[in-house]
Amino acid sequence: ASKNTEKKFSDKARYYRVPCVKYGNKAALGSAMGLKERACAAVLNQGLADAIVSKLNHQGELNGENQDI
Repeated sequence: ASKNTEKKFSDKARYYRVPCVKYGNKAALGSAMGLKERACAAVLNQGLADAIVSKLNHQGELNGENQDI
């Protein structure tokens, strides 16, 4: 996503106090969802969201550069 798009999502997430994680690229995100390229995705299921964050933390793939929580 463009820097402007990233900022919009980050600002909205911060305003609504919703975790926002930047990870991977459009092709990888779309592929993981079985779709075409996607710039962003929202996880509405709290259990799934927690599991994703836990997995990324366990793999050491969340750090100050890749997350905005």
